[in-house]
Amino acid sequence: MEYRMSTVSVNGVEIFYQEKGEGTPLILLHEFADDYRSWDSLTQKLSEDYRVISLNNRGYPPSGVPQKQDQYSQEILVEDLYGFMNEMSIEKAHIGGLSMGGGTTLVFGLKHPDRTLSMIIAGAGSGSNQNDGFIEMIEFYSSKLISDGMPALDSYIRGETRTQLIRKDSSAFERFRARLFEHSDIGSALTFQGVQRKRKSVYDFEDEIKKCQIPVLILVGDEDYPCIEPALFMKRNFQKSGLVTFPQSGHAINIEEPILFNGVVEGFLRAVNEGYWAFRSNLS
Repeated sequence: MEYRMSTVSVNGVEIFYQEKGEGTPLILLHEFADDYRSWDSLTQKLSEDYRVISLNNRGYPPSGVPQKQDQYSQEILVEDLYGFMNEMSIEKAHIGGLSMGGGTTLVFGLKHPDRTLSMIIAGAGSGSNQNDGFIEMIEFYSSKLISDGMPALDSYIRGETRTQLIRKDSSAFERFRARLFEHSDIGSALTFQGVQRKRKSVYDFEDEIKKCQIPVLILVGDEDYPCIEPALFMKRNFQKSGLVTFPQSGHAINIEEPILFNGVVEGFLRAVNEGYWAFRSNLS
């Protein structure tokens, strides 16, 4: 079965998407440093049983690139996803994302539980812990993007939570790096400033998370240090969640450990569909 690619207009911006397969929809959201192509391996794995859709956020060509900072925020990305589902006539879907995409998944599921069959939240929550240098990093790279373009992020993708991919699969890292360098410098800078810098901490959603009854799969690399505590927090507070920690793994676990990642996600979706992904109170 071939990939299908197109765009739809959502909230005044063209949103590009790729899809493959039929059946229950699974919508996948990318991290800041990657795009829809990062989900190709999972799409190949699951498209025999699901309608797998990966999209590019606003600011990430071929999607449109608004030119003003106030056109970027986590709340806007959530509403883009809501509008995308409406335009695609998707009533409900499994929603999954890595990092920035995981944050959008979290907020979407909490705000629109009636549209969310399950949440797959991977490598999310960086910046939730105060004094971790997250804001300073964003300010530095936002400025560098404007002055030097996308190659300014070369050092960003070689940080301590990214070196594991280089060690495990240098060719996969080079493909990831090439995708990043194709991105829009303006779109990336505005995403940094509008989405990443201003989004809430995972901990700010504690009350909503405790009330949520949607099935949730939380995934994190054990060397993705900024995301470990947020992952544990979500596991402790979601009523119907599971946590998978990937050994000797960093941030981009979907491309760093694709076989393990894909298998875990497939098993989770099967459990949800067959009705045995349990509430904690039902585990006695």
